[in-house]
Amino acid sequence: MKSKKVIFIIIPICLALVAAIVLTVLFATGAFLSPKARVMLALSRTFGSSSIISEYSGNMGVSEYGYAPEYLADLLKASDALESMKERGYSVDASYAMSDLDATDLVGYGSLSNIGMKVAGDVDTINRVAYYDLTMQYNFLKISLGKYYLSDKAISMAMPSYFDGYLTLPTDTFGTSYNASIFPSILGEIPQELESSISFSAYDLFCPSTPDKDSFMAAEDTISILKDFYDNIEVDKTGKTRSILIGTKQQECDEYRITLAEEDVLTLFEAYEDWYFSANKETIENYNVYYTYLCSLDSSFADFPSSYEDLLRDIFDVYKELIAVDHEIYVYLDNKDRLAAASYEIELDTSSIQSMLGDDSAEMDLLDEISDELDFDDLWAYVYFDVFSGNYPDVDVDDSADDSTDDSDFPETCTISAEIVFHGRDYLPERYEGSFLIDFNNGCSCEANYTGENRTDNNDIYHSILNAALDLEGDGDSYSYDIAYEASYQADDKNLTVELTVTDEDRIDLLNIVSDSTLSLEDDTIEFDLEELTLTVGSGSDESGVTLNAEASFSPLTDRVPLPEGKERNLFTMSMQDYELFFDEIANGLWWW
Repeated sequence: MKSKKVIFIIIPICLALVAAIVLTVLFATGAFLSPKARVMLALSRTFGSSSIISEYSGNMGVSEYGYAPEYLADLLKASDALESMKERGYSVDASYAMSDLDATDLVGYGSLSNIGMKVAGDVDTINRVAYYDLTMQYNFLKISLGKYYLSDKAISMAMPSYFDGYLTLPTDTFGTSYNASIFPSILGEIPQELESSISFSAYDLFCPSTPDKDSFMAAEDTISILKDFYDNIEVDKTGKTRSILIGTKQQECDEYRITLAEEDVLTLFEAYEDWYFSANKETIENYNVYYTYLCSLDSSFADFPSSYEDLLRDIFDVYKELIAVDHEIYVYLDNKDRLAAASYEIELDTSSIQSMLGDDSAEMDLLDEISDELDFDDLWAYVYFDVFSGNYPDVDVDDSADDSTDDSDFPETCTISAEIVFHGRDYLPERYEGSFLIDFNNGCSCEANYTGENRTDNNDIYHSILNAALDLEGDGDSYSYDIAYEASYQADDKNLTVELTVTDEDRIDLLNIVSDSTLSLEDDTIEFDLEELTLTVGSGSDESGVTLNAEASFSPLTDRVPLPEGKERNLFTMSMQDYELFFDEIANGLWWW
C-alpha cells in the first residue's frame, strides 16, 4: 500500500520535472519567442553580446563574440586590448626596415635596401599629451630625428646631439603667432580674416583617435533615442521559406521581415545631426571664418550658403531626403534559430543631389579662382584648406576638358541591393556567399559578388578565404577585376600569413601583397612581429615592389609622459639673430658629430 502511495507521489513529481525541463528547453531554444525576439536572438548569437543588438534585446547571455569558435575569438582579443589601451594611454616601441626597395623612379637610386626607422614613445590619452623618439637607420648608421612632445597647444622638438634646449611651435594660436613673428616678411602674411581661425591640435594630428566617451553612441541623449528606435523596429514572420544549404543538407529557413519606419530612421539621423553640430561646434566656427573669406574672393559666389554651417546643414538635408523611406531587411533563420541569410534592396530618390549641385560645379570654380590668382593671401587660404581643415580638393582641373557635360544626365534614382548567405554547419560563416550592387539606373553601376570560407584544421590552423569579382560600368565602358584573399593563422605559435591579389579581366596582376607575421597578447602587452611584407604593383616589365619587415609592442602606460628639458625656443618669438645663432649651433653639432 505504501509502495502505491510512493508511486503516486513520485510520478507527478517526475512529470513535473520532465515538464519543467521541456519548458526550459523550449524557452532556451526560442519556441515561445515573438518573431522580433527570435530574430534578435539570432542576431545576438551571430554578432555577440558586445553588440548593441544584444544590449537592447536583453540577450547578454550569449558569448561575447557570438558563436565564433574560440580560436577566432583569440584574434579579436588583441584588437580589444589595443582599443582599451588607447582609452587609457599606452607605450609603444616599434621599428621597420626595408629589406628590398626598387626606388629608381622615386629617387634615382636602384635600391634603398636596409633603410628604416625606430619609434619609441608614450601616449597619455587622458591628459592628451604624447612623446615620440625617432631614429632613422641605414645599414650600420643610426641618425636621431629628434624627440617630439605633443599636446593640444604645441609641438616641441629636442635634438640633444645638435642643439641645446628644445624648439616649440605653438599650434593653438598658429595664425596670430605666425603674423607676429619674422615669417610674414619672408613668406607673406596670413590674411587677418583667417589668422584667428588657423589653429590645430598637434596631439590630434599625430595621435588621431576618438574616445568612446565622446562618440555619438555614448552621448547622453543617444541611449534613450536608440532604445526608442529599437522598440519601434517591427519584425513579422512572412510565412515564406527559403531553401538554403546548411552544412551538407538543404533546410527550409523561415523568412522574417524587419521594417525600419521612415520616421524612426529620420529621428535617429536627426539625433546624429544634432550631436554632430554640438560636438564639432568649435571646428565649424573656425571653418566659417575661412568659408566667408573664400567666398569674398569673388562676388559670383554670393548665391552660396551664407556660412559653412549652412552648407553642412544643406548636405545633411540631402542625406535626409535620401533615407526618407521605409527600409525592409529580410532575414532567414535555420532550424536552430541562427541567422542563415539576409537581404536588402532599396531604390533611392537622388534628385535632391542634382538640385544641390545645380547647373555647374560652383565649388570647383571657387577653388580654381584661388589657383589662378595665387598670391600670398590666397596661398595661405589654400594651405589652410589643405592642411588645417584636413580636406584635399583637386583644384588642378584640365582646362582642355569638355565643359559641355549635361548635368541633367545625373541619375534621378539609385538602386542598392545586398545579400549574404551562410552555409556552415556548426559555425555558419564557415562558408558563405553574397553580393552587393549599386545601380545608378543610367548605365553606371558597381557590382561585387563574393564567396568565402572560414575553417580550421583540427582547431590548430584557421583559414580565411575570400574571392570576389568586381564589375564596374560607366560612360559606355566596363571593367572587371578579380580579388583573391587568403589568410592562415596557426594557434600554437600565433603565426598569421596573408596574401591578397588583384587581377584585371585579362588575368594580369595589378596588385599582390604577401605578409608573414605573429601577433600575441601576454600580460596586457601586445607583441607584433612582421617578419616580411612584400607589396608588388603591376607585372612583367612594369612591375615594381617593396619588401619590408617590422616589429612593435604596445603596453599600458605606467609612467608620466616625459617633458622637454632645457631652454625653450619658440619658433614664432625668435628674432633673426636668434635664428642665425641657432643655425650656427646646429652646424657645430654636425661638425663634431
